[in-house]
Amino acid sequence: MAVNPLDFLKNMSSVKNNIDNIKKEISKITVCGKAGSNIVTIEMDGEFNVKKVSINKEFFDDLDNDAFEQMIKSALNDAVSKVKEEIKLKTMGVLPFGM
Repeated sequence: MAVNPLDFLKNMSSVKNNIDNIKKEISKITVCGKAGSNIVTIEMDGEFNVKKVSINKEFFDDLDNDAFEQMIKSALNDAVSKVKEEIKLKTMGVLPFGM
């Protein structure tokens, strides 16, 4: 299927506007990754920046170092997965080439 270069250029402005709108929407995303029945929670924005780490001190003394590290890793991975899912939902059908 041949692509007309002029049609492609005409659509570039629309694509750029869509990308700009998506970037704005992504910047508004905030998710909370959790692990260990909410012993560790990590708040992350749509650009994968960690905004807050919360640790429920009530359970902290009972954890060994390995378990605590695993919970932090799990909470972080949970937050990353949630950001990716939010981005996927916000970009679905908007970008012609997917993400």
